[in-house]
Amino acid sequence: VYAMFTTGDYEVEYISPNIERVLGIPLEEVKADFTVLWRERREEEQMVGRQEIRRMEPGSSIVSEGERVHRTTGEHLWFTETLYKVIIDDTEKLIVSFFDKTLDKQREQALEQALEIAEVANQSKSAFLSNMSHDIRTPMNAVVGLCTLLQRDADDAEKVRDHTRKITASSQHLLGLI
Repeated sequence: VYAMFTTGDYEVEYISPNIERVLGIPLEEVKADFTVLWRERREEEQMVGRQEIRRMEPGSSIVSEGERVHRTTGEHLWFTETLYKVIIDDTEKLIVSFFDKTLDKQREQALEQALEIAEVANQSKSAFLSNMSHDIRTPMNAVVGLCTLLQRDADDAEKVRDHTRKITASSQHLLGLI
């Protein structure tokens, strides 16, 4: 949406005909009072008032981004809004442009959600691997240790049977984990 106003009486000299489709604000309402373009935003996001416009120097601009709710559809939209103060034919004019950034904002939000999901998945994976590493190490250490004892006690049949029974139990536990 583009619009051009005079700075003295803020008379609308041009406004793009897509304003009602894009913002949901009737063209006639903007022609009656151009500040409706900013009153539609949340108070903490309002761009400028008449005082700020009066203080602007020719050649300067004010750029802001903000959320709007389409007046007709109720859809939440994001815009980059730029207000330029220029001199045309020795007369100060205000040019306003609204650039729809809704798709960019939606993509940004989707990426943020995907990042959050990936971080939770990564934390879950790390916790799982940490737990599994511990759960696997315990029976594996028992197998290794009992094999060492088995070698040491190879001449004692009763100890060999006890060690092999424990190795079998630890191996089955390990196999169950895997």
